[in-house]
Order: sequence, then structure tokens, then C-alpha cells
Amino acid sequence: MLFRSLASASPRRLQLLTQVGLAPDFVEAADLDETPLVDELPRLHAARLAAAKAARVAAPGSSSKTRIEKFSAPRF
Repeated sequence: MLFRSLASASPRRLQLLTQVGLAPDFVEAADLDETPLVDELPRLHAARLAAAKAARVAAPGSSSKTRIEKFSAPRF
């Protein structure tokens, strides 16, 4: 069985995903500093945060009911 996990505390993000039929099975906020690095391009910033959030919720000891076995950031 495939589970979808959302690593975001954004109510709007959850609402938008639900509207398009992609409601997650689990929501677990990954508490991260989302400050962009100096001179970090927006697409690289988004990719870095996505990878960090996925790693945080997939880590052993995470309270998530599902684990993301493998995550690779998109290439730009």
C-alpha cells in the first residue's frame, strides 16, 4: 500500500492538494529554518528545503506513520 505524507504545516498547501485530489494520508510538519542561503536561487532553495523536509520526516524516530524510503531532489 502506498501512503502519501506531507511534510508541511501550511494549511493552504493541504487545502490545495486536497482540492486536486492529492490529499495526504499523513501530515507531519518538518520544523526547519527556511531562510534562503546567500545568493541562493529560488528553485535551488525550494529543492533544498524539499529534500531536507523529506529527510526529516523519514528519519528514524519520526512520528510519521510512514517512511519515505528514497528521496532525490529534482534536477534543474
